[in-house]
Amino acid sequence: MKLRLKFNKCGNLKFISHLDLIRLFQRSFAMANVPIDYSEGFNPHPRFSIGNPLPLGINSECEYMDLQLREEVIPEEIVDSLNRVLPKNIKILGYSLENLDKNVSRIIEYALYEFTIYDYDKKFDDIDEFNTKISIWLENDEIKITRFRKKKGKKTEIEENIKEYLESVQVVSYEDELKIDAIIRNGAEKYLKPELFFEALNRDLELGIDLNSVYINRVNLFDENMEEII
Repeated sequence: MKLRLKFNKCGNLKFISHLDLIRLFQRSFAMANVPIDYSEGFNPHPRFSIGNPLPLGINSECEYMDLQLREEVIPEEIVDSLNRVLPKNIKILGYSLENLDKNVSRIIEYALYEFTIYDYDKKFDDIDEFNTKISIWLENDEIKITRFRKKKGKKTEIEENIKEYLESVQVVSYEDELKIDAIIRNGAEKYLKPELFFEALNRDLELGIDLNSVYINRVNLFDENMEEII
């Protein structure tokens, strides 16, 4: 039986690595008596996968995992059992039994991120002017970032145009806090780190924001048709 789960990862657990998150769920499956299936062979391992891991330090209201179970279960019971044993900053939020023919990592194409800055200097008169500046920025043929890639053990700087990775960007709050929502590429083949997006926005609009002061939250994930996964 296949089962897809949606969960959050917040608080201090936003600093947990992807490998440690996998280990955490392995322990939780055992504690909750989840009948997870195992691969065959000399070194069997539990058959589950977590889609599109986040960089460390980013809060997430939307994570997905696919499970292969060795027997039929009542999904609500699995959700309840896991939530009883998981740490407080991780919670199973929902499940699905549909569209499980493809791994969730191959379905996800976009992510909605929320960027919040509590201490900043206003560069524009109001939210409308700010959004107009963003619209003009998005009309550019090129929006450049620098990525670092390893090749033969050496780090290489690569300049890349991220224009096609940006679906929408909008300022949603410009009073006591600055809050910007952005839908960007988050797929297996086309992927943009949220911090690289904000670095480009901050640079090109000359916002003067300390990147270390930006609180990043992943709000949702979507497929190629901009529909929610669950």
